[in-house]
Amino acid sequence: MNFEETGDNVYDATLLALEQRAAMKNFDIEEIRNELDALYIYQGHGWGGRGMVKDAEIDSQVIAYEVFLSRLGR
Repeated sequence: MNFEETGDNVYDATLLALEQRAAMKNFDIEEIRNELDALYIYQGHGWGGRGMVKDAEIDSQVIAYEVFLSRLGR
């Protein structure tokens, strides 16, 4: 599996998990925003030894969170 496929798989899985969480009674949009903020920080660290696959995973998670929040209009 290459890093593009990895990114696609992580995006799909992350978005599905967020959608499932949104359906729960205890869903908290602020928690999602906080998680996205943490991902931005993690993404920005840009560790050289992390590699293209891990970068693709993190980038895909960030995009999934952004899309999810955009769909909610928040």
